Amino acid sequence: MADELIIYSLPGLRPGDERHAGGVRGPDRDPGAAVDLARALRRRTRNRFDHPLSAHFEEADSLVVFDDVLVPWDRVFLHGSVELANKLYVETNLRQHTAHTRPGCVDW
Repeated sequence: MADELIIYSLPGLRPGDERHAGGVRGPDRDPGAAVDLARALRRRTRNRFDHPLSAHFEEADSLVVFDDVLVPWDRVFLHGSVELANKLYVETNLRQHTAHTRPGCVDW
């Protein structure tokens, strides 16, 4: 349910982690990118033993798999700066805009 993906480093990088310090954005249907392994949404009837997460929570988690994806430079907003990568999530509103789910997406 998104037109764009944002991929970024979480805080905690150290000097020497420059190759992991980055942030890009791109359409969720770029060639080579696939959204896969989506977790089932919460249902009241779901068995809490067999479904410990989705029986309690309603986040729509999924895994994005990248296989030989070319990200154009105009979609790269952070590259190689450990200092900026560590500040991005904490000192911007990124945290408030990524740590939520869409209301009403629970299948009861």
